[in-house]
Order: sequence, then C-alpha cells, then structure tokens
Amino acid sequence: MKTLCYILMLLTGIAVPSCMNTLATAGTPQEAACRLNASDDSRERRSTATYVAIPGLPQCLVTTYHSVRRLPNIEIQFGNRGDNIKIEEIVDGWYRSASHDWAAFRLTDEGARLLQSKGKKPLTKTAMRIPGQYVAIAGNPTVRVLGKDSTPFNYVTGGVFNGVFPFSETIGNEYLSRDHDGDPLVSLLEADEVVYGFSGGPICSTSSNFLSDCQLVGILQGGDPIVGNDGQPVGSRKCWGVPSESIVGELRTSAEWGTFPPSQWSPRIFLANAFADTDRLINRNYPLLFESGKIAINRKSLRQFMTTTVAIDASGKITGSTTLEVGSFAGFRGKVAIVVTDGIGRVLHRSPEGHEYGHQLVRYENGKLIREATRKESWEESMNADLVNEVRRVRIIQEDSPKSLAEILGEAVTTVEGNGIKIPVFKELELALPPSR
Repeated sequence: MKTLCYILMLLTGIAVPSCMNTLATAGTPQEAACRLNASDDSRERRSTATYVAIPGLPQCLVTTYHSVRRLPNIEIQFGNRGDNIKIEEIVDGWYRSASHDWAAFRLTDEGARLLQSKGKKPLTKTAMRIPGQYVAIAGNPTVRVLGKDSTPFNYVTGGVFNGVFPFSETIGNEYLSRDHDGDPLVSLLEADEVVYGFSGGPICSTSSNFLSDCQLVGILQGGDPIVGNDGQPVGSRKCWGVPSESIVGELRTSAEWGTFPPSQWSPRIFLANAFADTDRLINRNYPLLFESGKIAINRKSLRQFMTTTVAIDASGKITGSTTLEVGSFAGFRGKVAIVVTDGIGRVLHRSPEGHEYGHQLVRYENGKLIREATRKESWEESMNADLVNEVRRVRIIQEDSPKSLAEILGEAVTTVEGNGIKIPVFKELELALPPSR
C-alpha cells in the first residue's frame, strides 16, 4: 500500500490522504512541538507535547506525565483558536511510563493527517549527543516583552548537552516518589531560557543550521529556576529531560495502550520542586567532548576529508584525534587548529601551533605498494585549568595546509574592545552561541 501511494503521488503530484500518515516529512523542533492545555473543572496547565514518528512505532504525541496527571481535558492549541483540537479526536490510546515521568498518546491515521494539515511535522529519528554539544529545545513559556507577558507558540531556544546520568546522581533520590522503585536516567542540560511551559517539549540535535536534519535527543522534564528581581523564575541553570532511548526502548518492549483518561491516576514518579545538585555534578562533566564532523578538504569531488575529535579534562589537558580520509589517488596535507570559548564566544584558549598531517591513498614502503584509505593521528595541547569550568564550545578549524596558522585563526577570531579591555571573540558568533528564535 505504501509503495502504491508513493507512485500515485509521484505521477499526480497530489498527496493521497491514506499515505500522509506514513510519508510524514521530518519536522523541526518548532514543527514537532505542540502546545497542550490540560484542565479539569477548577484548574488548567499549559505544557508541550512532542510529535514523533519513529520507524516501527505508532505515531505519538509524547509529553511529561506530571503535565497531564488528573487533568482529563486536553486540547492542542494553535494560533487560531478555531483550529484547536481535543485530544480524544485524534488518539485511540495512551501509555504512561512505569519508569519515568512521561506519557504517550497514540495517534490515529486520521489524527496524524489532521495534525499535519495544521503544519505539524514529526521527528522521525533519534540521536545520542556528545557532552558539550548544543541542542535545540522547544516549549510554550510565558516571556516578558517590553514589560508585557506573552506566550509565543512553540518557542525555540538553545542549550548545552551535559550527558545522561542516573537520577540519584543528579537530582537525588529524595525527590523520587516513595512508590517508585528504580533509578531512571535523565539527560542533563544547561539552558538559560527554559522555564515553566517547556515540560514535554522536544530536545533536538542541531547542526550548523539547527533547523535541518533534526533528531530527537529527549523531552524536557524539569529544571532549576533562575529567579528574577520580582521573585518569578526567568530561566534554568540546569534542566533535565527523558532520554529518547528510554522512551523508544520502553515503547518497543512494554507499552500497553489503554484509554484516556484512565479510571485511576498513577502517582507521579518525581516530587515537585526537584532541583539538580550542581555541586554534585561538577566533576561528572569531564572529559568534555567535541567533534568537527566530516569536513571536505580542498575539493569534495576528490573525496578528501578530515574529522577531528577533541576531549578536555578537568586539568586542562586537551587531547585531539584527527582522521584523514582519501578516496582517490590525489593525496593532500591538512592542518587542524582549535579555538575554545565560553558561552558568549569569549576565547579561553587557541592552538599555539597547527597540527599538520599528509595522507595519500597509495604509498611505496619497503618495496611494496600499500593502500590505506584512512590515517589517524593523535595530538595534545593544554589550557588553563582554572578556565575549564567555563568551556562551552570548541571551534575545530580544519583547512588545506597552504594556509598558515595565523591565517586560520585570524579568519575565526577578532578583538572586541570595551572599557579599555581587549577581548578576543569569534567573528562568527552564530557558531559559538546556542541558536534561539
């Protein structure tokens, strides 16, 4: 049926309704996020659900259990109130996780088509992020603009992924419900703009253009508030979520779909007002890992590539691993250098020397022709150990060797002067800062 629908769409240019559910285009964080309003006769709660369509699983809306617990009336809201959808109109089952604070609503085919017709697109892939890399987070917070509160739909902000840790080592067992037996994993993040309303929103992998090729890292669960002058929370130093592998694994192996609302509400797993113990975490973020991705050197048509991974430990030792890859007989020499920055792009360290390596597909050695497509080299640098806690980004610069180190670093760094102090910063600040909208 899928093949027939796809052929019809190619021939006619018209989307066949019965195909839309299976041929959903992968979405961005904003397209995958859905504003939820859950209520009963006396209260209501605004949160976010994440639209996912992972191969082998039914299309679902996933959110935090605490956002919908004891609130049987759930509505998906859009900018035009007339477009709002009641949850019972588009789902035929729901599942509440036995091990973590999340729940999933299973979409009907018609329900998936209705969501897609209103501009929603699911996330179709999952990813595990490397500590130190950036993620995009979507939610439905209240923000203050020009002295007035506003609630933008599916607002996207950026954060830094710290890693996946046991709940007991991050938030602490004192915040687990007495009825819960276990130690769930949580994805720990740093994200200054995350406030109430982000619960259940997607945490997504990012690239140089963070809206492309998004993959689900997890859903946002809670955070430590930064309190403003008026006593209201304005952001989170630390926040955490449910890892995508926990969600997908449980849906694949143990999901038993029931009706919503349930006849009896299960207790919540996490107690309210749980806070991450930052002091307890300080030594768990090492080594910080950063990766360049595969970079084409010279001309991509020659299939010449470099990939570099950088690790920084608590002592300031920087360990790099560079892989050179060739797929043609044209060899090359490549050079790599790094610039280490804090969260606003201020330079904390830069390579004192470039690391230069050559590689060719075939070489003559000891009377024999040896063919090797890849070459791996390790290198080391060191930075001030007192600055390691401020590291948020490593810009890995890989270039053809004819460029000098001064040219490479000069293209990436400039100097900003303020109050008589000169500070080196990135020229391309969008590469150093978490994306936001």
